[in-house]
Amino acid sequence: MIDSISKLSSQFIRGLENLVALLLACIWLLVGSLVALRYVFNSSIPGANEIVTMLFVFTTSIGAAIGVGRWEHIGITVFVDRLPKRTRWVLDMIRTGLVGGINGLVVFYSLGWIQTTGQFVMPSTGLPRFVVQVSIPIGCALAALFCLVRIARLYRDGVTGYQVGFDSKELDLGNQ
Repeated sequence: MIDSISKLSSQFIRGLENLVALLLACIWLLVGSLVALRYVFNSSIPGANEIVTMLFVFTTSIGAAIGVGRWEHIGITVFVDRLPKRTRWVLDMIRTGLVGGINGLVVFYSLGWIQTTGQFVMPSTGLPRFVVQVSIPIGCALAALFCLVRIARLYRDGVTGYQVGFDSKELDLGNQ
């Protein structure tokens, strides 16, 4: 069961990567168009700068979730690597739980924030702010979900199956 969830998770991450690539392409095209319009035609697209900012926020939020899903982040493991295998496994379970828990808390508290401030409109586009604010609980919910998959995989493999440097390869990303 965990293997099928892990495989589904890795496919979902690849889909999210494609979405981020599409959003980045839209940002690039929109910014390029704005520069050309501004310097060649002395014109602009009303609200386009706000749209670029919205796309950037979604790209960042989804990109952070992808980083958690691949377990690719800055980490200094010089001391942890010297610990016994069982201790490293326990610490890995704890830190994955903490990352997932913090993301879960952000989801919980951001929903109240969106409910309070999300109805205000943005000045240029006239869209309600929740259109952008919803990127926070989406990204954090994805990150928390990826942490749950990682914890399940760590638990299933146990200490005996725990690998030194147990990182993004746990989801078999790109190796299927």
